[in-house]
Amino acid sequence: MKLKYYIISLFFSLFFILLAFIFISPYGLNFKGKEQSFNEATILISFPNRGEKKIKFEAGLRSYWLSCYGLDDLCKMENLNKKFPIINAKILLLKLMRQTF
Repeated sequence: MKLKYYIISLFFSLFFILLAFIFISPYGLNFKGKEQSFNEATILISFPNRGEKKIKFEAGLRSYWLSCYGLDDLCKMENLNKKFPIINAKILLLKLMRQTF
């Protein structure tokens, strides 16, 4: 009787480890990014599409589009189309793998 419960618990633990590997592996194994720091920059909050919130990060001659995920206090309706100056900003840039067809 005890052996039956051990086998069931072993099966479920291996099953959950397999599920964790399936869901985490695309994010953990294909991560190629670098951190870049800027002394001065400005951000502009905009809603380019319905329901989609984006931050336009402008530093010098370069501009990047960032997600509002996790920045709900910053991406409110009252901050729409307002520019905010930022000093000593760090962002994580992902290197997208380009494929030629």
